[in-house]
Amino acid sequence: MVAIDDGLIFYDMTNHPCITADGSFTHIDQETVDLKRLTWSLLEDKGELPDPETVVRALRVARLRGRIGRQPLGATIRDAIQILRPSVLMALNKIIRARARAPGAI
Repeated sequence: MVAIDDGLIFYDMTNHPCITADGSFTHIDQETVDLKRLTWSLLEDKGELPDPETVVRALRVARLRGRIGRQPLGATIRDAIQILRPSVLMALNKIIRARARAPGAI
């Protein structure tokens, strides 16, 4: 067993040189999907966790504000429409409920 006390991914929307700033959004999204699929396969008790594709669709919505004007209009519209998917709405609802139950939540 190995414990890692650091985040496994870091998403950087700034303009200074780094891996995520140099990669295209399509490339970054694919790496996110691959990482989510890998971690999903390692989980024994998935319970009610959303599948990796749902998580990535939700991340596209969350990242939308930083991507407007930095990606093609069609990609922006595609990402915005993800919020209408029932699976994304359910995942978002779970996140909101979990944060509301967290200590120190507003």
